[in-house]
Amino acid sequence: GKAQEVFVKRVAIKARNSSNLPTELEKKLFDLFSEWKAAGRDLTKLDTVVQAENGQVLYAKPILLQEQCRMCYG
Repeated sequence: GKAQEVFVKRVAIKARNSSNLPTELEKKLFDLFSEWKAAGRDLTKLDTVVQAENGQVLYAKPILLQEQCRMCYG
């Protein structure tokens, strides 16, 4: 089969490194995850796959902060 390029990255709304800021699509996913969390959905069992217009596939999974992590990461 044809070899595929894979890029892995972490993004954050309040990123300390500007290279970790989300794209517009990733921002929409952050908003969606926030809505689902507010609705009581269990985000620990959540995976999201999005087919982008240019043929790329985005796989996203929220990284949930523990309460003690909020001191540094907000």
